[in-house]
Amino acid sequence: MKRISYRIANFILIAALLLSGAVTAHAASTTEASEKVQLRSDCTLDVAYSSDGMVFAGQDIKLWHIADITEDAQYALAGSFRSYPIQVTGTSSQSEWDEMTITLNSYILADGIAADQTAKTDARGKVVFDNLTAGIYLVSSVRTEQDGKYYVLESFLAAVPGVDSEGQWVYSVSARPKMSVHTPAKGEVTYKVVKAWRDGGRGRPVSVSVEVRRDGQLQQSVTLSAENNWMYTWKAVDDGSVWTVNEVNVPAGYTVGIQRSGDTFSITNTKPETPAGNNPKTGDTTNMTLYVLLMAASGLALLVVGIMTQLGLQVFLNIAVVSGLVPATGISLPFFSYGGTALALQLGEMGIVLSVSRQIPAPRNG
Repeated sequence: MKRISYRIANFILIAALLLSGAVTAHAASTTEASEKVQLRSDCTLDVAYSSDGMVFAGQDIKLWHIADITEDAQYALAGSFRSYPIQVTGTSSQSEWDEMTITLNSYILADGIAADQTAKTDARGKVVFDNLTAGIYLVSSVRTEQDGKYYVLESFLAAVPGVDSEGQWVYSVSARPKMSVHTPAKGEVTYKVVKAWRDGGRGRPVSVSVEVRRDGQLQQSVTLSAENNWMYTWKAVDDGSVWTVNEVNVPAGYTVGIQRSGDTFSITNTKPETPAGNNPKTGDTTNMTLYVLLMAASGLALLVVGIMTQLGLQVFLNIAVVSGLVPATGISLPFFSYGGTALALQLGEMGIVLSVSRQIPAPRNG
């Protein structure tokens, strides 16, 4: 069941990338998606940097290997990214993948993580990365200025292998990044970074440190806390520079995700929920099964004691009446006196007692 759920998660992951318009899977040799992933090291990713008649030729494109994939379609951060508190498993929606792309780019700039491969686009704006191991890759963005406007082919994540329209694994993936156009505003622009928490208020630190960068260069370090409503704003002239933010020393036990909407950055720290079956120990090691068995045994014992007490008392009173020790009460002698109904009930009671006695193990000799 776990294996099926992992594959479903992988299909959702690939579908999100396909729906984004950034990645299209093509393959000549495929494996049915119901089969395990082949952990090949000859995968291919080709990217076309052209849009709306514009061809981005001669551009340096960088590629980072972000995560590995297992045969059961599980992802795990790899290489230089292994120690980063970034959530990669369970990511399914396009917004979550966009968030991971922004987050990874921010830390690549902040920590100067070297690319695994670098290639230059040809005259058609195409670049091919080959001999890739199966996993997730981050491809750098391309920016060019023309007539006072900035044309940007966005950075994106690509999963290799991908899944084609027939639900089959493909080990040669093609991608065409989305293009956006930015016209710098006249004058200053107000930027904002906001801190958000997803932790239920549990164990939250009193403050966090955030770095603000311009074209990868550190501009300032700020502290966000409840005193400033976990928010900071700054102003700068919009000259086409790329602003990024990153959290320094993410609190232990949290993951980090960065989003951007217009001129506002949002840094979210999430404390993952404790997985089912892996709950923390509380000191209560009660064996509930044992308690249930003991309660059942006690109930049966009380039932037998009650039946035998009833019959014994009935015998005593009947003999006492016959002997003249007590006034006549009309109580019958069990199993002997009149009454077919009484006899049937008494035989049923003895059947219960015998049934319970059969569950008691016989004593061992010696």
